[in-house]
Amino acid sequence: SVNDGRKNNYGGITVWGASSDYSVTNCTIYNNTVCTDDDLVVNGTPAAITFMGTSYKNVLVANNIFVNKGDAHFINADVLVSKFSAQLLHNDYYSYDNRYIFDYGHQKFQSIRTWLENNPDQEISGRTIALITVNPLFTHNPFDRQERKDLSIQKKSPIRKRLFIIPSYSNRKVFPGASQ
Repeated sequence: SVNDGRKNNYGGITVWGASSDYSVTNCTIYNNTVCTDDDLVVNGTPAAITFMGTSYKNVLVANNIFVNKGDAHFINADVLVSKFSAQLLHNDYYSYDNRYIFDYGHQKFQSIRTWLENNPDQEISGRTIALITVNPLFTHNPFDRQERKDLSIQKKSPIRKRLFIIPSYSNRKVFPGASQ
């Protein structure tokens, strides 16, 4: 995804639990690449991922590459997201201009460190921080209008050395009360 969510505060990935009748439940969002910048925004604030509403449970967002530039946010969320609603795990957050913005439950965080300190259930595996912040080394610039259709990463990308297998999470309870 390159620059999806250009209006109405949507994200490149949007999890919209509108109500209990339209909840997002037992869902895994994994192995995506989302590149977002603040160029040509129609309205709202673009983000890599947006959580709208409050009706979601047992959502796992894992092993994704989120790359931002400018004032684009990594996460926009209407409310604080607990790991029982949605857990972020083993994602790469990389900013081309070293701006890490998280709008999370109407609190704005300007760094990954402060976001993690205020959301200790996210991006944690056991006692280890499970996210990375490395340049994925795309073969082409994802923000170049001529080249952005190719989101392949180079052979020397540090992402390629990171092992995380989603099925191991599918075969056990990730969240208390999760169905197997």
